[in-house]
Amino acid sequence: MFCCWLKKTRRSLGLTQTALGEAVGAAPATVCMWERGRRVPGPRAAARMDAFFAARGIKMPPPPRQPQQPERERLDSEVRAILEKRRFS
Repeated sequence: MFCCWLKKTRRSLGLTQTALGEAVGAAPATVCMWERGRRVPGPRAAARMDAFFAARGIKMPPPPRQPQQPERERLDSEVRAILEKRRFS
């Protein structure tokens, strides 16, 4: 998975999430979300990361695509349902 590759590669380069974020123009919290698989880098961030890693001789795998809107809406509704159940339990 891209998130695991990113974390492993960042650590192998001896970089913190802050240092990688600064290098690719992203906040450390954003890098954290990428590494946890909670967010996917957008096209610009992916291009900056690709250039960053390529300059170090590392080929970056393509990041996963953003979920399509219907899929996102389905997931959002499932999460809301779970939260509602917990709230009334």
